[in-house]
Amino acid sequence: LFICVVMKVVCNAHYKKSKAFQAQKKSGPMLVLCNHMSALDFCYFSSPFFFKKINFVVAENMKYSKPLFAKMIEGYRCILKKQYYSDFSCIKNIKRYLDAGISVALCPEGKVAAEGKTGVIPSSIAKLVKWLGYPVATVVTKGAGLTRPKWAHTMRRGRVDSYCDMLFTAEEVKALSADEVMDKIKSALYQNEHVDQLESGVKFHGTRYAEGLERLLYRCPKCGAEFDITSKGDTLTCGDCKNTVRYSKSGGLYPVGDSVCPERIDTWFDLEREVVAEEVKNLASE
Repeated sequence: LFICVVMKVVCNAHYKKSKAFQAQKKSGPMLVLCNHMSALDFCYFSSPFFFKKINFVVAENMKYSKPLFAKMIEGYRCILKKQYYSDFSCIKNIKRYLDAGISVALCPEGKVAAEGKTGVIPSSIAKLVKWLGYPVATVVTKGAGLTRPKWAHTMRRGRVDSYCDMLFTAEEVKALSADEVMDKIKSALYQNEHVDQLESGVKFHGTRYAEGLERLLYRCPKCGAEFDITSKGDTLTCGDCKNTVRYSKSGGLYPVGDSVCPERIDTWFDLEREVVAEEVKNLASE
């Protein structure tokens, strides 16, 4: 509770809870599906549940990443999940907590979105939802991936909004097909931090603003050189052709001089995906 209160102040976090969400929180447990934009997301997910019990599904490897995480996971008795595997013990634990009247939150993506855009959600989540048979809520955060980007060395201060709403009642879970459940989950959890920031005009302030971004944006958009980009302050520079790009606090990417670049981080990253996909295709055809 103390950590959540501190993070709410530090990150300028705000919460909007629908009447349906408030009513379900009072009446009984629910499965809470969340987008995953930051390693600090647990603070945003738990705050709407003050004075109500909730547990979290956490990747097992997080327990071994940092001593602080290990203490928090063990102290909170989080539900551990082996990433990228069908973990039946995790599923049974989710059911056990829900049956005991305790809500459970999980991130179907299974990992923090590197580029600030909701990643692939496996279809197995729809099967889990139908098997559990409990009401399903969503907590969608906007700004969390800009406050503490996965690629960054530092935190930034702007604004984080968490939208809490009900997605399915228990009756709807039973009535809908797995495909219908899946479509609604994908639609409800989709978030693009960079589009949202440019539309909202919210600025995020911090130091070493673009440093670390070369780990994500490793391919020069001008000459195509790979792993030769360096960052300093709020700029990225290609060591081969000297193409220079500035990352602004309003969320856009801007070329310096006669340089070139995509307009956002996610569009640059998508171009890299396309190049890799083409390379894989060519290798497969050889």
